[in-house]
Parts: sequence; structure tokens; C-alpha cells
Amino acid sequence: KVNESALALQCALRCQRARRVFRRLLGKKRLDDAAADIQAVYRGHLVRLKVREESIKQWEELERFSSTRLQSTYRAHLVRRSMAKKREEWRREWRRRAGTKLQSAWRGHSGRRLAREEEMYQALELDEYAVTKLQSCFRGHVGRNKFRARRKQQAIDKILSSAAKLQAVYRGHLARLEANAERELQMAEIEFEAALRIQAVLRGHWGRQVERFRRRHWLANRLQRTYRGHIARLDVMVLRRFNAANKLQSVYRGHVSRRFMVHHRQVVA
Repeated sequence: KVNESALALQCALRCQRARRVFRRLLGKKRLDDAAADIQAVYRGHLVRLKVREESIKQWEELERFSSTRLQSTYRAHLVRRSMAKKREEWRREWRRRAGTKLQSAWRGHSGRRLAREEEMYQALELDEYAVTKLQSCFRGHVGRNKFRARRKQQAIDKILSSAAKLQAVYRGHLARLEANAERELQMAEIEFEAALRIQAVLRGHWGRQVERFRRRHWLANRLQRTYRGHIARLDVMVLRRFNAANKLQSVYRGHVSRRFMVHHRQVVA
């Protein structure tokens, strides 16, 4: 409505000016000069109409170009957003695989360590058994030597007298009892030391298992806390980019609207 009113006012003003010019020409010139002036005025009117139509066409082309530009910008934004989501999914998959690989490596290391410790314990037990076996063999050898010496002494004593033989037999019996008692005492001491050794090894094994479990729990908590912090930072980054895109769009739309109003005012004027 405002444009139509402005056009009507312009036409009325131009017609009034044309009538004044025509009256002046009728009063000062001839009729042929008046006709030439009228033709010139009409041609100027046609030229202005043509210029106005070209301006309207140029403005329509500018609008089409602006809409196409906005569509291409929005499509590029959508493509960049989808690519960012895909990259984020790839990064999460890579982190998951890396975490699985680290866990498997740590479990393999722990298993090998436990196997080495078990081999060491078995070697220690084998050494203890070998030492006990050597001690028993040596004691048996010493006992056999003593027994042979006693038999020789008994043979000699048997020749000397039966009384000495009886004394020797009694003394041998006492010696054997003492040796058996001493051997049983030594075996009891060895069994007691072995029991203490087994208890110490078992307690150390349990303590190492508890410490290993605590360390694994601490490492798992540390990995979870690091991963959650990373996800939160990524969410903040995406939100900032989204706000920046909205700000750029609003600025660009304001710029286009201002250009449109300036051009419209120029056309109306």
C-alpha cells in the first residue's frame, strides 16, 4: 500500500509538471515544437518504466541468489555436523579397542607374573625336599656305620664275657632309643618350620592378591574419570560450535535484511 501510494503521488506530480510545460510551450512555441516536447516527455516516461522493471528483476535475482546461498550454507553445516558425529564415533571405537588391548596386555602380564611366582615356590619346595632327603640319607649312613661298629664290638665282647655282652646289648638298646627320640625331635622341628614357611608363603600370596585387586580397582576408576571428563569437554565444544553457528546465521540474516531495506528505499525514492 505504501508503494502504491508513493507511485500514485509520483504520477500525479509528473502529470502536473507535464501540463505546466505543455502550457508554456503552447504560449511560446508552435504546435510542432509542443508535439516534440510531448514525445520527449513520453519517451522519458517509458525509459523510467524500463529502468524500474530492470531494478525489480535485479532485486528478484538478488533474492534468488541469497536464498540459494543460505541453502548451500545450511547444507554444508549439516554435512559438517554429520562428519563430526562420525569422527566422534570413530574416536570412541578406537578408544574402546585401545582400552581392551591395554586390559588384555595387563592381564597377560599378571598371569605370567603369577606363573613365575608359582615356579619359584615349587623350586623352593623341591629344594627343601632335596635337603631333607640328603639329611635322612646321611643320618642313615651314620647309623649304619655305628651299627656295624657296634656289631664288631659285640663280637669282641661276646668272646670276652656274656656279662659284657649283656651290658653292650643294654647300652645299644639305650643308644637306639636315644637316637630314635632325637630323630623324632628333629623331624618334629622340621615339620614345624615347614608349616611356618607354608603359612608365611600363603599369607604373602593373599596380601599380594589383595594389593593387586586394589590397584586394579584404582586404575579402573582413574580410566573412567578420565573418559567422562573427555566426553564432557567434547559436549561443551559441540555446544559452543552450535551457538557460534546460530550467531553467524542471525548476523547474516540481519545483514541481508538491511541491504533489502536500503535497496527498497532507493527504488521507492
